[in-house]
Amino acid sequence: MRFAYTPAGSFPGNVMPFLTLELRRGTREITVNALVDTGSALNLLPYSAGLALGGEWNRVPELPPLTGALGEMKVRALLVSYTHPLLTHGEPVELLFGWADKDHVRVLLGQMNFFRQFDSCFFLADGYFEVTRRTLD
Repeated sequence: MRFAYTPAGSFPGNVMPFLTLELRRGTREITVNALVDTGSALNLLPYSAGLALGGEWNRVPELPPLTGALGEMKVRALLVSYTHPLLTHGEPVELLFGWADKDHVRVLLGQMNFFRQFDSCFFLADGYFEVTRRTLD
């Protein structure tokens, strides 16, 4: 599927590949705008988003510490499902998120495990990016 880049910030021409996701965990569902980030090692979810999905911080496994600018955060594993009528053909896809203990993080879609489930191609000069469900054998 093809998605348009989204304006980001006040600098003219600054656009980012954001994907709107409807995430579900049990009976709870939220909509988030996630940055498709090939440089991110894992999917990342802010603390309040995990709570909205019914996550219980002390009941989910801790993950190894993050590095770089996010290194001061603790993260826990939170498994959620993502469904899109066209992109996933209505079938839920399990996404594992690093659930951060802070809210000042952006929702990220990274190598673990968004890019194991989906292929992405970026065409910034043309103003769009594509995301395709991987065929799992």
